[in-house]
Amino acid sequence: MSKRFVLTVAAGGCIIISSALLLLNWERVFGDYRPTQTAKAVFKLEVGSQDVAKTTDSDDALHYMVKKDI
Repeated sequence: MSKRFVLTVAAGGCIIISSALLLLNWERVFGDYRPTQTAKAVFKLEVGSQDVAKTTDSDDALHYMVKKDI
């Protein structure tokens, strides 16, 4: 076997194992908030023209993010 094949298989195995661990422990890694929804809310506040953005946590409780002027 060539070095390139072995490195590709090893890298693929590492990616699969780390993805599986992340999926199993996502609450410990990300907490109660959903990172994609939180990132979209922050994007709406910073880039968009909104002053208030809605987001939900893992229990589907509604939260609001308010733009803070400094």
